[in-house]
Amino acid sequence: MAFTLDDLHAQEDEIRKWCPDFEVRYKTDSWTQKVVAYFLRPFNPTYLTGFTSTFYPYVYVATKEGYEANPMGYGRVLSHEGVHLKDTKEHPFWFRFSYMFPQSLMPLLLVLYMALDWKHMWSVVPAVAVLLLAPLLSKWRWASLLLLGLGVAASGFLAAWFGRVLCIPFFASLVCLAPWPAYWRMRWELRGYCMNLANAIWIDGDVSSDFIAHCVGRFTGPDYFFMWPFASSMETKFATFIVRVKDGSLLKSSDPADQPYNARHDFLVKRGVIGS
Repeated sequence: MAFTLDDLHAQEDEIRKWCPDFEVRYKTDSWTQKVVAYFLRPFNPTYLTGFTSTFYPYVYVATKEGYEANPMGYGRVLSHEGVHLKDTKEHPFWFRFSYMFPQSLMPLLLVLYMALDWKHMWSVVPAVAVLLLAPLLSKWRWASLLLLGLGVAASGFLAAWFGRVLCIPFFASLVCLAPWPAYWRMRWELRGYCMNLANAIWIDGDVSSDFIAHCVGRFTGPDYFFMWPFASSMETKFATFIVRVKDGSLLKSSDPADQPYNARHDFLVKRGVIGS
């Protein structure tokens, strides 16, 4: 049975049962999303058009027209983002802080630097300037990244030259900006992408090796800032989850962490999309 627009709206209502303020919003109508997209251009140039983003309690999709024209696709997307909404509601501070870790340490270290060496805060001007200007060169990705690197290097030199040992928090903040393996981001996104795999098995009948490779690529590539560059590790985690879906043990689980998957399955059965 097809997944209709009515089914999609019913899915929204299901999310509102436990997240009353939930809304689907559109990036084309959001100036804040456009600002985020601007700064992400050097790393993720399709943020506005190719990505759905969750900022609790809202899920931002590209356009209203695209959303309503593809109920099945966005039904899957909402089930993925619903996992993030649930995790955010249950762990409001930890989800946000750990998702961005270690980058989330950067503002704390900059505040420390400001407190220790406020007289030389002007040294961060080159870094801030290139942060504002580099996205304008996003058509030439390596040029924008080079500009970012030069600006940060210039600020680092000035902070070290004038601040001496007081510049340590500034350099530590720069270290945090590097694409380090992000364990907690990987764990949170693993829960979301496992929902994608479950959808494929329940709705399509199986999950292809190409789709698994696509999911692995999201973890190892730039879309999530190279959050987990260990492809074999992700392949193992996905394979373990797929076994749980296929042998039925996932649906028999009483673990609260598995509740979103069980709720998704129950919803698909109730709407007649899949058999029981």
